[in-house]
Amino acid sequence: MSATIPKVEAVLSSDLYADRITPIGWQAYEIITSILEDPSPDLDQHKWRLRRCVAAHPGAPERALQAHLMATSEVVNGYSQEGPA
Repeated sequence: MSATIPKVEAVLSSDLYADRITPIGWQAYEIITSILEDPSPDLDQHKWRLRRCVAAHPGAPERALQAHLMATSEVVNGYSQEGPA
């Protein structure tokens, strides 16, 4: 993990943002934390990408999750177009 990416927990649980997070934002927060807490080493690249998205959208976990899903989709679709399906 890069030193420029803050700890996700600190960004998402900050009291500064807690009052402004919508119910959908809280759902996104729960999804993000469940992904980051998964011990599977196969998820390292996904976790790294998710941390970058959270850092890019502090206080907006729903936007961070959306950005992560879009980036992941681009990666997956890019790989599937290179080889046989």
